[in-house]
Amino acid sequence: MNHTAKTILITGANGFVANHIAKTLHTHGYRLILLDSVFDHDHKTFWTNRQVVLLEHDLLHLQQPLKADVIIHAAAITADAGELGLSAETYLQNSLELNFHMLSWAKANTIKRFIFISSAGVFAAHQNNLDETALPQSKGLYAIAKRTTEDLIETLASTEKLDFLSVRLGNVYGEG
Repeated sequence: MNHTAKTILITGANGFVANHIAKTLHTHGYRLILLDSVFDHDHKTFWTNRQVVLLEHDLLHLQQPLKADVIIHAAAITADAGELGLSAETYLQNSLELNFHMLSWAKANTIKRFIFISSAGVFAAHQNNLDETALPQSKGLYAIAKRTTEDLIETLASTEKLDFLSVRLGNVYGEG
């Protein structure tokens, strides 16, 4: 398979993790559509003249069709509910709605592969003793939204004709 023919849509592309994923995929010749509600100046400058599509758009209102073979959904509400002035219920609803919308959008646009970027935060109860035997026990709204979406994706992967995958990232810090 010639991977250079693949177009990958990355949501949350202004974020730390998604931006590094995008840079790696770009280095390997993939076509990219980078989507976020806003891109900061440094990201815009970096991606200028690199044959990458930058779209500033609110994901919850994304309706337009985009031609992509794969979605890497890294967009998330990472700020604390209190910082955003939201109740716990509204925060969780907004987080899940973002994920559900992108799953529905992928299906409506016949995108066959959907990779959800989750978090090791789903193991919050095991932070000091995390190994392969640990079961997810989410603590906190961010982790609950990630875990709920993981469960949904696991169910969809077994019932739909789409390739769904959740990828749990550990603590990712530092440049590169």
